[in-house]
Amino acid sequence: MKRRFLFMMIALAGLAAFSASEGQDPADRAAGLKTLLPWEVAASQGYRNLGARRCASSGCHGSVRPDATNDDRMRRDEYLVWLEEDPHQRGHAVLNGERSLSMFRNLGLSPDDEQYWLVMQKCVACHAMPVGQAVADADCRQGTWEGVSCEMCHGPAEKWLKTHYRTDFISLTAEKKARQGLFNTNDAHQRARLCVACHVGDEQRQVNHDWIAAGHPALKFELTAYLAMMPGHWKDSRDRKNARSPKDHKLELWLAGQQVAADASLSQLARRATAAAEGHVDAVWPEFADVDCYSCHHDLGSPLSWRQVRGFGVDPQPAPIRQVTLPASEWYLFMPARLAAGSDDEAGQDFQEEWQKLRRAMAAKIIPENEEIARLARSTREKLDKWFSQRPLVADRQEMIAIMESSDGEQLVGNWDRAVQAYLALRVITEESGKEKALKQIRDLLAFPVSTERRFDSPKKFGSVVKQVLEEILDFQKKLNEEREN
Repeated sequence: MKRRFLFMMIALAGLAAFSASEGQDPADRAAGLKTLLPWEVAASQGYRNLGARRCASSGCHGSVRPDATNDDRMRRDEYLVWLEEDPHQRGHAVLNGERSLSMFRNLGLSPDDEQYWLVMQKCVACHAMPVGQAVADADCRQGTWEGVSCEMCHGPAEKWLKTHYRTDFISLTAEKKARQGLFNTNDAHQRARLCVACHVGDEQRQVNHDWIAAGHPALKFELTAYLAMMPGHWKDSRDRKNARSPKDHKLELWLAGQQVAADASLSQLARRATAAAEGHVDAVWPEFADVDCYSCHHDLGSPLSWRQVRGFGVDPQPAPIRQVTLPASEWYLFMPARLAAGSDDEAGQDFQEEWQKLRRAMAAKIIPENEEIARLARSTREKLDKWFSQRPLVADRQEMIAIMESSDGEQLVGNWDRAVQAYLALRVITEESGKEKALKQIRDLLAFPVSTERRFDSPKKFGSVVKQVLEEILDFQKKLNEEREN
């Protein structure tokens, strides 16, 4: 498990923090702080990061054991959980580890080169928090750095450290707290935005295929799965209390994660396509990080491999399609599209139709038309956001079961990304239901091969078990439906 967390941590990368509100009137900046991420607040307001040790008092967040009282606000052992168990703490350290050094060598960079430090600046934007300064120094060789520490998620503490535990501060609105730099992690959408900024990417942070080819893991993020693997330093009772539907608070997080991650993915695609259309010097098109990984990474040794049987089309086909194309990655869009296809509202249908247009355009040519892709990515994102803005954030468990049951079985396992997202959705639907054994069977079928000799970078056995995966998913859904009806 620790190795998996370390693997995940290396999957954080991007550019340096930016001043999102440069040139704005101070009052305007303050009013917009509630929408800024913690490092954006630091950049725009100049608030200083004080460092994780300022939270480590035994009477605050440095207790050796969690608080057993009914207080929903804090555990009191948050600092030690982060220091001893949380892979985020090692965010900066892994940049000097063998895997990272190997990546730099593969990119043709060494610490003796100035370019090395320019690339490192991109890394630390997600991997580390500078202490004692508002934003990262342009020269990464200077200053004091922590890993992904308290303030990278909760905001620069200069203005709120001495008051955030007081009753008068606690009673403030989230917006007023934000004006002092404290980020609202209680809100499902805000929490998702915080994670997605690094784990999917934003305007200043991205992982491209060059980095992946050099050894950086591809970014495959799903909010509830990542949170479940984290050594939690928060109380579930607080999440339930802050949720719109306490009994379905995990579903609320899942739905928020799906929306925000899909939005970020479409934004990333639009930016890359636009940069290519405008002829930017450093633009790469197509950017392979945006396409289905297994269009290229699949078993070539067997004529019956799942990817070769499917062919080059964007959907399962009875025979291979001879034209070579690079279908868009569906990791972040498949489940929102399934939800939209199962909805009765017009906005959901509009989004689903626009996403299908984008998929077809991406798969139409080996080098898709960048202007068309940029336009469709933007319009798909707009329709996604319109649809989600009109539907309640609460994801009803029964609604989810019905939508999953109505899904075309072949579509659910059309590729590995789809099947995994279906599994992750089922996992959230059945949270704490005692069905862990049945879910584990599906998960084991989807797992990558494990070898002591080499690391596989594709789900090699997926084709041989795809029918079994589908059977297990459909059987699982059938049992859920029977329980729902009874």
